[in-house]
Amino acid sequence: MIRSEEPDVWWEAVYRDAPITTQWDDGAYTGTGKGKSPTSSNSMPTMVFSMLDALGIEDGSTVLEIGTGTGWNAALLSHRLGAENVVSVEVDESSAEDARTRLNLAGLRPLVHVGDGAQGYPERAPYDRLIATCSIGSVPLAWRAQVKPGGVIVTPWGPAYGGEAVVRLTVAEDGSASGPFVGSSAFMRMRAQRVQRRHVREYLGGRKWPADGVKSMTSLSPDDLGDWHVMFVIGVQVPDAFPWMESYDDGSYTLWLRDTAVTSWATADYVPGRDEFEVYQSGPRNLWDEVLVAYRWWDKQGRPGFERFGLTVDGDGERVWLDSPEHSFLSVNRRPPLVPAGVLPSADRGLSAAQADVIRCASRRVYGSSYLPQTPSGGAPKVPPTGWIRGSGGLPPTRRSRTSDAAGKGRGGEPAAGADRTVSPRHNGPSTRIATAFTRVYSSSAANPFSRPKPDWR
Repeated sequence: MIRSEEPDVWWEAVYRDAPITTQWDDGAYTGTGKGKSPTSSNSMPTMVFSMLDALGIEDGSTVLEIGTGTGWNAALLSHRLGAENVVSVEVDESSAEDARTRLNLAGLRPLVHVGDGAQGYPERAPYDRLIATCSIGSVPLAWRAQVKPGGVIVTPWGPAYGGEAVVRLTVAEDGSASGPFVGSSAFMRMRAQRVQRRHVREYLGGRKWPADGVKSMTSLSPDDLGDWHVMFVIGVQVPDAFPWMESYDDGSYTLWLRDTAVTSWATADYVPGRDEFEVYQSGPRNLWDEVLVAYRWWDKQGRPGFERFGLTVDGDGERVWLDSPEHSFLSVNRRPPLVPAGVLPSADRGLSAAQADVIRCASRRVYGSSYLPQTPSGGAPKVPPTGWIRGSGGLPPTRRSRTSDAAGKGRGGEPAAGADRTVSPRHNGPSTRIATAFTRVYSSSAANPFSRPKPDWR
């Protein structure tokens, strides 16, 4: 859709309450149709303003935004607080430049910095507020370090398995942060935390499904596991694993479960009308059994929704809790114990000198002295699991059609590389002047900014 060709339809699309894709494949695709993977977009207005409401800004607040995108959210913040109080970090140089153009057209000049959002922008720290317009699976240390005690971080957060919600964290004097989830979300993953999924054939070792899988039967229907909040609960209790659905013409489908270490897999076959379902599991982890335990826990707790969960982040890692921080039910993204730098040489941990310096500098900001992570074995610290890749502003996953493959039961395709920043807000700006400036720029764009990406659950 191009503004000059269909202006009325274009304006209708701009102002509807729906996410709008503005970039595909990190800018590599510039056609008028859809690319492979949406990598930048505008969130639906209700999501934008609900997150800004959760941010709780006040006159004079300084704000760090992670993910400039089109610049609309930065414009809203600048209009409310003054551009001198707003810093926005964008990983994509082209997107950042376009956003600056739109902001200038609106008469607004916040600082737009090109860089890795996970690193924040320490030159202007500390901030009163931090808002991310991309999803994360682990809260970057730099974010907590750059927000004042008593300040607030608002960000979409979700485990590798899937399921995601916006969390509102309050930073404490000791650098920890804790707070509730305030609403469901489905944002693109921060580029620094993207994960490349491995093909099913790598799990099956070139053999046909079910390979060495052990068969069993279950009364839990795979169809009961697809709700977004259920996936969230499963994800925080079944770490480093992700699902993929393979559907068939008769209405049946296979739920695939795979671990990120490429050591274990499981399948559960859903057939309409049945009350028992065939399961195969292989590897050191019985992934279906882990999912079953997580589901039963959730059911026993009264099937809570996102509003009953919260997150605490500190030097030990990240813990999801139910109803209150005292009721942490799972440790996710747990960090190895911290010991003073110099106790063990960095080479013993598999770290380069540069990597060690990065960790020392980051820990010095939070803990007041240099620390390095130490694993029980003295080996290299584990990389925290990153999250499942989703489309910005999308809905919970849908099922894919079957494509036979000799290497497995089905094709077992992989998700696209996903998206960096996520959804940067868009329409209904604080004034007609701002709204006009932000929509005007699309008239000369070859990309179709109004394509709504289909959810990708591969």
